[in-house]
Amino acid sequence: SAKSQRGAIQKQQAAQMRVLDSGVGHTLATLKNDISKVAQSEATELSSELAKLQREHVSAWLRNCPIMSAPIPQVGLGYKRRLMHAGINTAADVDSRIARIQGIGPARQASLRAWHSLSLQQAQQKMPRTIPQWQEVAIRNKFAGLKMNLETQKRICEQQYKDEAARINAPHAGALS
Repeated sequence: SAKSQRGAIQKQQAAQMRVLDSGVGHTLATLKNDISKVAQSEATELSSELAKLQREHVSAWLRNCPIMSAPIPQVGLGYKRRLMHAGINTAADVDSRIARIQGIGPARQASLRAWHSLSLQQAQQKMPRTIPQWQEVAIRNKFAGLKMNLETQKRICEQQYKDEAARINAPHAGALS
């Protein structure tokens, strides 16, 4: 009967579409996932490079804040010499060692930490907000070829999927109406 013939055709089409989905469809999904991963890798690298540049800026800034010329309340020339003798020469060097230096009690430690915090805040205000254009271009170019290759494969796969789906459905269109 025509009804059973239509049912058989529909089952055959469904089976062929499942095969198409598990083959070309799966490949297409994998390509889309790979494209997403490449975009994420590019964004991660751009972000990592900016973070590195900012860390380097802050570190250099703090190393360029000499303790000897800094106006630090309660820390005069004699205390600064003691600090320098202990290896505390710049704002970058202010750490837990200051507590072990004779005469540097809680009040002077607080002054030193406040000076360090102020220097850090100034460094962070002046740190770069973007990486240099040449570096961004280099990173984007590094991923461009891979993205282009994956996009081309995806377009080919999409067309193949579309063509196969049309082939599966075309011969039976008249029989199903």
